[in-house]
Amino acid sequence: MKKNKKIVLALLVMLVLAVIWIGFIAARELGEIRIKNGIEHTARDIAEEAIPKYYPNAKPEFYDFDVITYPESSELTDWVYGNNQEDIYESILVNTATKEIYVSYENDLIRSYAKELVMDLYDIDEADIDVDLSYGITLPYDPDDPNSTSRLFNNMLPLGTVVDEEFFRSFLEEGEYELFYLIAVDENVDMDRIRKTDTGVLGHNGNISVWQFSNEDFKNVDVKDVVLDDPIDTYSAELK
Repeated sequence: MKKNKKIVLALLVMLVLAVIWIGFIAARELGEIRIKNGIEHTARDIAEEAIPKYYPNAKPEFYDFDVITYPESSELTDWVYGNNQEDIYESILVNTATKEIYVSYENDLIRSYAKELVMDLYDIDEADIDVDLSYGITLPYDPDDPNSTSRLFNNMLPLGTVVDEEFFRSFLEEGEYELFYLIAVDENVDMDRIRKTDTGVLGHNGNISVWQFSNEDFKNVDVKDVVLDDPIDTYSAELK
């Protein structure tokens, strides 16, 4: 009888400890959720105040915000990434500690300058080419520690950046951004000329990839597509 009581008591103690442990874990997770939600709310407030000063038609309220975590520990950083739920090509990045903001609103203008540059470099008519330029900048998770773990963020510039010809030249020359040119051309383009042309004016940090298609297939090509199928020739090179 006494043995049974001891067993029951031991089971009750284990049950109580389990409940306490579960409560502790739940409380910790709830605390983390509250902190995460607080950081995201702060990022939204920063974005909604700052961005319309430069882009009056921008609507940060349509953005889905998510705190970026350290990859090795899942610990929360001060960086918050936002995607526009209405336009997948628009995104913003906010640091809630420094109030730094990066935005993607100038992508079309960057790509138009890139297309003009590529057309001039290879002397190609606009009807025979399509150009996409992706660019990324590596930012430290902790802005106060440049040697801290960092991450590559794509297709965003600091809020307030004025994109003009002068900016675009320095953007290519300074090498701060990693560049990736994806170029589609039709059969009218001389691929040997592309292979022999110095790419120095396109930048010095990144890659160039050229895909040639038949004239018929080229009509349906969009370089923003994730997958390009059935090229008749390809060329790629590192930007130096």
